[in-house]
Amino acid sequence: MVRSLALKFGYSDKPGGRKKHENAVPPIGGIVIIPVFLLAAYLTGMDGVVQWPLGEGLIALMVMGAIDDVAPLHHFLKFTIMVWAACFVVIFGETQILNLGNLFGFGNVEVGVISKAFTVMCLVWLMNAINMMDGVDGLAGGFCALVIFWMMVACLGAKDAPLFYALSLIFACIMGFLVLNMRFPWIVSAKVFLGDSGSLCLGLLIGWFAIKTTQGNFAPLEPATVIWIIALPVMDAFALFIARSIRGIHPFKADRRHLHHRFLDAGFSIPKTTFIMLMLVSLMALFGFVCEANDVPAFILFYLWLVVFCIHTACIMHPKGYTYLARYIKIRFHQKK
Repeated sequence: MVRSLALKFGYSDKPGGRKKHENAVPPIGGIVIIPVFLLAAYLTGMDGVVQWPLGEGLIALMVMGAIDDVAPLHHFLKFTIMVWAACFVVIFGETQILNLGNLFGFGNVEVGVISKAFTVMCLVWLMNAINMMDGVDGLAGGFCALVIFWMMVACLGAKDAPLFYALSLIFACIMGFLVLNMRFPWIVSAKVFLGDSGSLCLGLLIGWFAIKTTQGNFAPLEPATVIWIIALPVMDAFALFIARSIRGIHPFKADRRHLHHRFLDAGFSIPKTTFIMLMLVSLMALFGFVCEANDVPAFILFYLWLVVFCIHTACIMHPKGYTYLARYIKIRFHQKK
């Protein structure tokens, strides 16, 4: 219904420039997902988990992203609003990262007096990471759905019903969106886009639930496990930040060095690229879960994460490495087919 209204009034992402889609597509994912989620959460009495500061922060990001999708805002203004939203959620929602677990092998890492600032930094980085991932149909939404799913599994195992039900609501909203965003044999291109409003809001939501599921004495997950669940866009954003800075380019200037661009440039179709990327996300999350279930120390998980990150960064800085890997996967795929 909203899609029809958006097309009628010209609220759409039109093709041209770096954009590869052929028709005008409404970027209304966030405009629909967030109000439906907040309304459902409050009507079902989940305001203890989905607290009002989170709702206010999401609405601010949604409005800013909706404007930016049709009339691009200055990057400094966008960054300021993201920081404000994160600060609002952290300060008034009293949700912050206090303990990182035994991340280095020398005992639990207590964040201490910088916990609020550190949490704000993490939330803003996650928002940007998911926003930067939103370059292929179904990729950012699929990633968010997978992250929420793994958190649901953890909450179900820990018998944390309030968190599980809140997560199931946002999971349902994202799945409804993916029906019109992800490419299927009967859908040749996306009918709607997530938009900045959707990617930024989902980044804040995932950050909120990541904190809720890792902090406290009876938290369902270890922080080291969560960094594996959200690893792919976070690693990609960090690697691009480093690569662009070394080249003297603005860290937030768009280019084609993202991991999904490597697969596209190697000749993979958009559906296959999305499938491969989401498989990588699933494997990383599964690895984290299996390690935690088998009592693998958190510091080993963290050091392994750093190794993978360093390899990824090197490949981003020298993109031929990923190009050759993508072409090899493509050749193997066609041989099996």
